[in-house]
Amino acid sequence: MSHDQIAVLAILGLALAGFVWGRWRYDIVALSALVLAVGVGVVPASEAFIGFGHPATITVIAVLVLSRALSNSGLADALARRLAPVTRRPIEHVGILTGLGALLSTVMNNIGALSLLLPVAIQSATRARRSPAMVLMPLSFGSILGGLVTMIGTPPNIIIAGYRGSVTGEPFGMFDFTPVGAVIAVVGVIFITFVGWRLIPRRRLANTPTRNLFKIEDYVAEGLVGETSDAKGKTIEQVDTIGELHDVVLIGILRNRLRIFVSARHQTVQADDLIIVEGGAKEIADFMRALGLELATDDADIQTMLRGPDYVLSEAVVAPGSSMIGRTPLSLRLTGRYGINLLAISRRGERVRERVGQVRLKIGDILLFQGDSERLSQVIPSLGCLPLGEKRVTSGSRSMALLAFAIFALSLGIASTGVVPFELALTGGALAAVLTNIVPPREMYEAVDWSVVVLLGAMIPVGFAIESSGTGDLIASGILGMTDGMSPLIVLTVLLIVTMIMTDVMNNAATALVAAPIAFSLGQALDVSPDAFLMAVSIGASSAFLTPIGHQNNALIMGPGGYRFGDYWRMGLPLKILIVIVSVPLLAIIWPMSP
Repeated sequence: MSHDQIAVLAILGLALAGFVWGRWRYDIVALSALVLAVGVGVVPASEAFIGFGHPATITVIAVLVLSRALSNSGLADALARRLAPVTRRPIEHVGILTGLGALLSTVMNNIGALSLLLPVAIQSATRARRSPAMVLMPLSFGSILGGLVTMIGTPPNIIIAGYRGSVTGEPFGMFDFTPVGAVIAVVGVIFITFVGWRLIPRRRLANTPTRNLFKIEDYVAEGLVGETSDAKGKTIEQVDTIGELHDVVLIGILRNRLRIFVSARHQTVQADDLIIVEGGAKEIADFMRALGLELATDDADIQTMLRGPDYVLSEAVVAPGSSMIGRTPLSLRLTGRYGINLLAISRRGERVRERVGQVRLKIGDILLFQGDSERLSQVIPSLGCLPLGEKRVTSGSRSMALLAFAIFALSLGIASTGVVPFELALTGGALAAVLTNIVPPREMYEAVDWSVVVLLGAMIPVGFAIESSGTGDLIASGILGMTDGMSPLIVLTVLLIVTMIMTDVMNNAATALVAAPIAFSLGQALDVSPDAFLMAVSIGASSAFLTPIGHQNNALIMGPGGYRFGDYWRMGLPLKILIVIVSVPLLAIIWPMSP
């Protein structure tokens, strides 16, 4: 074993440990691996950042922008609304949403497909008086399965296609993944529809939406400002600051039935004003005492303040890539910066009882906002949150939907002809979506999950180091040693299962980047075509069904579905076994392992 191989194996081991530990985001772990690889000399300094200009990275960026175009146009929403009402029976309900998620994710990023359908799924569950847990996990798994069908459906496919191009000179095409991926997706959706959803724990399915998660009135109180109150003469901003110290949210002030909201920061509090706040019982009592307020609860006043023609309550879920992840509401200063209030937080189906201002937010948390309806519609997406109310598609957006579809179809058509490189064709489509204002310029960068881009840009050179140092051959030799004398089909199965295990504890793109050189080395060592092995990696890396951390879709549904960490494997493990049974013979047939 050479010095370079030892160094690469050590870096891979540290990176894998970092991905599994989860203490730092995967893009930070990937950047650290790249810097370390350059530092020990296995990646030349001149090639440290070639990953950021790699076709796979550019393709992922273009696909994310095009996915935003389909979302903004309302095309996918219109399709979802037409099919969602057909939910008379649970099987129909699960089957329609799972199938639709799979269908959409064949032509758009699977996270984008889930984001589009998540509000539809929750609203349809509410109308049918069923638990969101019944449909959200099937929807997540379906959108992951649909990504297997085409090259642009999921980052692992894009990575594998690009890797094949770098080692053979000819990348996989748009529909090279379809023969195997489509069969897996169809079989998987059928399994989820008729069997899979029944494996979700019954206690999750019992959590029907008739239970009001945010009984916000139980946490809201009003204090009467007296002549001797310390609040008298202070500005709303000063009262809000005192509220933050006591971890209560200042909702606003009622003055002779006139509502004054916290956005009016410089308004002065007067005697006989009603200060309405939200928080825990102890926190509210401490706040009232600090300002000398008299507790005076009037449900009519509270309802007037919480809901009205302009100010509304809105639920949203913290999505992957949100700027709120890892931060506390107090540090975000939502009232001062955006003029909205965060009233409550739900995690895994239960309201967070601790001090709301001090809670570090996570992917999948459900947040209850209060504020001006127009401002909420702008601020919530800008914070990286997904509103859980249904969208309205206006008649004026139909032409935009047709234009978005035309741009998308034309981009794929040009890319499929091979006249221009795939990444260039998709970039042209993304640019057309921006120029036609389907994706406004300000949203172009918001549409891209930059943590994934950094992950790809950092790990691609490390992947090249695995190959150039001979580490891929070394690992392949180890796998062949364990399967000594067995057929290439058994080796293929082992590679698929190992990749499936890896992707449940680390990012799917990182899994594909690490496993691709090993797959290619296995093909060379067995003196057979490596294509089946590369395809096995793309399938395995996308089969993250056992944990909420393996795929961002699974993390996104955890809060709205009220799932626990151990719920996923109940449906996910049988689904993985089914995928192995279906995919291995298909790979051998579609991609013969002949020299």
